[in-house]
Amino acid sequence: MKLKMQIKPAMAVLIREPLFIFVLFSAVLYGIFLVQKPVPENTIIVTEPLLQEFYQYKRQSFGLPAIANKLEVMSTEERKGLIEDFIREEVLVREARRMGLDAGDFIIRQRLIQKLEFLADTQADIPKKAAALVSD
Repeated sequence: MKLKMQIKPAMAVLIREPLFIFVLFSAVLYGIFLVQKPVPENTIIVTEPLLQEFYQYKRQSFGLPAIANKLEVMSTEERKGLIEDFIREEVLVREARRMGLDAGDFIIRQRLIQKLEFLADTQADIPKKAAALVSD
């Protein structure tokens, strides 16, 4: 009986220790990450936002509410076709990157510059950061 009485205060002291809490929390996080399986590289996950973005560029229509509505009223066959097109393009893009086709490509380079300039128009401090990087 005395042993049980001694264990309870010891546990109470241990539970209040920050190091014990840290170790316990770390063990729980580690367990969660062990259980989660990473998505393999060859897996393509199609989410609603990705599908909306893909459909926007396909239709060259950039009103998000209108696109969302069009996707909602789309027939199952049309939606399936859109998903297949998305997957086909994603497979081709991944294969092109794997083959290094994006490296040294002038058009891709120009597109990246164009995107950065667009961001610079919306966020004025990006050119300052870029200039600071160039001067270093």
